[in-house]
Amino acid sequence: ASAGLGEAIALEFAKQGANLMLCGRDKTRLDKVIAQCGQAATYLAPKGIRVNSVNPGSVRTLLYRRGEEALGDADFDKFTKAMSSPTAHPLGRMVEASEVADSVVFLASQRASFITGQSIFVDGGRHCVAPIPKV
Repeated sequence: ASAGLGEAIALEFAKQGANLMLCGRDKTRLDKVIAQCGQAATYLAPKGIRVNSVNPGSVRTLLYRRGEEALGDADFDKFTKAMSSPTAHPLGRMVEASEVADSVVFLASQRASFITGQSIFVDGGRHCVAPIPKV
């Protein structure tokens, strides 16, 4: 069951002045978002609008402990340990929400004024390795 995180983020970005946000939670949807990011960047560049995608890995939050499929203490600890292994994330840990936020802030800043059409993976190398380890 979805916790509505994508919708909540989209609403927050809209409050900050963003006009569009695309979300994808599985590989097929993520591939579409990446393709649409490039297409939108090409289309909007002449208007001075930059379009980028931030793709986090497994974010270490208590979200996994809420909702219909919530993990109990033991399962959450087991999951966190498995996802913090170098086989799941080459940097050896899950990403923190603040690290994802920092990348969004950077991309929205003038320091990233010549970056557009990019998909930034903030995942400790997760996208470089094979399937998620079984828990």
